[in-house]
Amino acid sequence: MSVKSETNTLLDDVNRKINKLAEDFQNNKLSCEQFNLIYSRYNRQLGLALSILSGDEADTMSTNAMKAMTTNRAQGAAIYHQSSNLLLDTLGEYTLEAEDIQPILSDFNTDNSPKLMPFDEQWLIVLAGNLTTIVLEYDNPPSEKYFTNLERLMADFENANQHLLGSGEQQQFEYAQPFICGVKSLK
Repeated sequence: MSVKSETNTLLDDVNRKINKLAEDFQNNKLSCEQFNLIYSRYNRQLGLALSILSGDEADTMSTNAMKAMTTNRAQGAAIYHQSSNLLLDTLGEYTLEAEDIQPILSDFNTDNSPKLMPFDEQWLIVLAGNLTTIVLEYDNPPSEKYFTNLERLMADFENANQHLLGSGEQQQFEYAQPFICGVKSLK
């Protein structure tokens, strides 16, 4: 079996595990803390497999992983319910005020592709899922390659929290947080 086919098998296996993890959270078999811890491990496994598939050499993977940890991590993030723009949760050191972000959310085109935009002396990525929109704050603009990871994290977030987000009640819960993997410090 080739390295590429073994890596694809690993990707399929980890994606199945993530789907099972989301299902277990939806069925209250896991706490948020358990979900976040296990998801972080699966996310690292996906990153390693994707590095192999992208052609990174084995001896440079740790360098690339270190670079990703320092350059592709948001300072803070906020998750909003799409239909109401209600703030559901924040991560890290989220600094934007409601009056600053509401016009951005109102004008944002929900075509599900991440938008990178300058804001004051920082950079924002705004990404819409099917039920939520996330706003991530960065000191420096992240690479375009990072956007694919954000789209996956958004899909995993909505999948894991579907039972809470689709309930019709937009309120704050303890959500499973795949985005923890991409934010520097937690609140």
